[in-house]
Amino acid sequence: MKKVYALIGGFLIFIVAVYLFSGNQGNGNREVYAEKEKPKESEDIIDEIITEKEKDTEKLTGEYIKIIRQIQDYKFPTNGVVKEDKTTVYYDNGYDLFKNGMGFAVAYDPNIGPAEPTKEQYIPVIVGLIHSTYNEEIHDWEDVNAISRYIEEALEQLDQAKVYAEEYPPFSDWLDETIGYLNKAKGIVPNIEAKVPFRKALTNIENFVEAKEIAEE
Repeated sequence: MKKVYALIGGFLIFIVAVYLFSGNQGNGNREVYAEKEKPKESEDIIDEIITEKEKDTEKLTGEYIKIIRQIQDYKFPTNGVVKEDKTTVYYDNGYDLFKNGMGFAVAYDPNIGPAEPTKEQYIPVIVGLIHSTYNEEIHDWEDVNAISRYIEEALEQLDQAKVYAEEYPPFSDWLDETIGYLNKAKGIVPNIEAKVPFRKALTNIENFVEAKEIAEE
């Protein structure tokens, strides 16, 4: 049995980095001068967190609010649990579901391929596959070959997510729209007109990741 902490397709290593360490993202290079800062009351801190979360949520449309709620309402299945630690729940079908930043890893025999997730595991798998398509460096339109590779790999991930999303309209509707944009761009790359649907797809993916992060706060 080969243990592969990866998804399927061209984003294998990237996903583990994103989801295993997503709890450490966002700190940046912020310098802290504690001795110069007046200690804040706990109520003030809570109010600031709520206000910031409300501001982020207001940027997103209704469809993303539904995605946020779908992620927030998810409960890890109890059947098939092999073990559990602070960050991960491990299942007997080879799927490991992450607690800190929704996503997954899968262990499988390379001669057979990964098992199908159970229905109760669908949401983390959907979210993980979609998040795997997020790439901050793909905005450079001058590298058309990179754009074409990205579109092919993103479509592979999103098409797989679509298989599991049929009973979850917030995800399936988002996937239909985003896959549509990517397919339209794919059909006319390297034509400059491909930039319009391509940018729309990237915007959708960026908004999805933002909604996911809000849901996980």
